[in-house]
Formats: sequence, C-alpha cells, structure tokens
Amino acid sequence: MNLKTLPLLFLTGTAFCQNSPVATGGDVSGAGGSMSYSIGQIDYRQLDLASGTIYEGVQQPYELFSVGLEEWDSNVSISAYPNPMTSQLTIAFPDEVLANMRFTMTDESGRVIQNGLLETKETVIDVLGLARANYFLTIYKKDRSVRVYKLVKN
Repeated sequence: MNLKTLPLLFLTGTAFCQNSPVATGGDVSGAGGSMSYSIGQIDYRQLDLASGTIYEGVQQPYELFSVGLEEWDSNVSISAYPNPMTSQLTIAFPDEVLANMRFTMTDESGRVIQNGLLETKETVIDVLGLARANYFLTIYKKDRSVRVYKLVKN
C-alpha cells in the first residue's frame, strides 16, 4: 500500500463516537424501585418526531407521575413478634383493627406458607411446624401491601 493514499482513507470514512463521556455512574435499587445514574454527563438532546420523542444521551431520563393511589397511613402501628420466632408469631395492632386487613407468610423462594385475615387486635399464628429458615410476612390492606417483615424461625 502506498503511504500517499493513507490520508485519503481517513477523509472518506465516517466515525461515530460518544461525545459526552461520564466520570462515573451505576445502578441502584431498593424497596421503592431502581435507578440508573451518571455523574459528569453534560448534555443530552431531544428529537421531536411525528411518532414521538427520542432522548439521546448516555443515560435516559425517567419521568415519575403520581397516579392518585390511596396512601397508607404511616401513623398506624403494626407489630409482629417475637423475632426470631420458635412456636408462634403474634401480629398486633395497638389501636382498632382496620377493615380488609390480611397477611401472607412466604418463604425465601416466594412460596406461600400461610395466609389469613386480621380481624382482631391480636392474631396468633402457629409456626411450630415450620423449618428453621427466613420468612417474609406481608400485611395487606385490601389488595395493597402496607408492611413487610423479615422473620427468622429458630
């Protein structure tokens, strides 16, 4: 190959590269959801098309909207004891039990072990026959989860 034609190759080719490198970033998740973030991204651009909008950039923006769901009253107290449990578990409400309350106990794989209604201020659940393991107790009001407890069976 002749070295005189080498500059001609660079002039005729097209290169695509990232024009806004980031300093760092990552993904985080928790009980409320997950999020991707980047630090050092200086811009993105928005393309409005007839079929919709496209956001080009290193991280895509998310918009969160409230859809007007009824919020659980965080002042209501629920207790699940003892933890670790051996023969029984007590679910207690210090105040009057609200209507449409129920519980579900699952193992670590998500298999339902027990479930039932919470109709009194104290509900006692027999756990004597359960294997020694970790379990999750979920309290529901209507069909919405309001509390989740991680329990240990000894």
